[in-house]
Amino acid sequence: MLEPREAPPKSREIDVHSFEHHWQDEADAAYLYRLLAAAEPDPKKKNIYSRLADVEDRHVIVWSDLLAKHGHPPAEFRPSGRARLLAAFGRWFGPGFLLPMLLEEEGRGSVRSQGKAESRGTRRRRADSCAMSCTDSTTDSPRTSVLWPV
Repeated sequence: MLEPREAPPKSREIDVHSFEHHWQDEADAAYLYRLLAAAEPDPKKKNIYSRLADVEDRHVIVWSDLLAKHGHPPAEFRPSGRARLLAAFGRWFGPGFLLPMLLEEEGRGSVRSQGKAESRGTRRRRADSCAMSCTDSTTDSPRTSVLWPV
């Protein structure tokens, strides 16, 4: 008589590389938003960029906690090569150059997380649109629903 087999235990392993990548992306975004805030002469925009950096910091904490919970606490933050390059371009060309690139990256990340494909042209148009109207005029707060669709 055959005995029923026990189901193999489900792996609780995480994709450490993927989690670390998300952690780095969020930390890089916070770093770049802080650079935007520091370079922005308009106090309203400066406030928005600072608050966006704070949002990214909260995301960094989420990823840090997940990594630590699974035995892989992240190292001290160091901006990626891409973030350092974007920061240099932002210093050379100003916030107007860096913001659309950040918004495009945010859009790419949210679309990826929703499992949808989006053309480069569509991302560019959405980034341009967000750059033109990244605040809710009634509350003067970041329109995160536009930047990160739910």
